[in-house]
Amino acid sequence: MIIALHHYSQYIVAHQLSDHVIYKLLSYQGGFAGVALFFFLSGFGLMESEKSHHLGIKGFLLNRYWKVYKPILIINTISIIVYSLFHLIEVWNV
Repeated sequence: MIIALHHYSQYIVAHQLSDHVIYKLLSYQGGFAGVALFFFLSGFGLMESEKSHHLGIKGFLLNRYWKVYKPILIINTISIIVYSLFHLIEVWNV
C-alpha cells in the first residue's frame, strides 16, 4: 500500500496537482519506506516459518526455489501460448 501511495504521490507532484507536504514526503521517501517494510516483513515471515518447520538448508532452498519458479514457469507458459494463439509472437523466436 505504501508503494502504491508513493507512485500516486509522484504523479501528483509531477503534474503539480497539489503542493501539500504529505505528497512531497511520500513522493520522495514513500518508496524507500515501502521496500524496507516489505523486506522486513518478508524476512520476519521466513524466520517464523523456519522456526516452526525446520527443513535444513537444502530443504529450505528447494522449498523457496519451487515457490518462486513454479509461478514464473506457469505464467511464462501461458503467455507464450496466448501470444502465439493471437499471432503476437512467433513461438520459435522466443
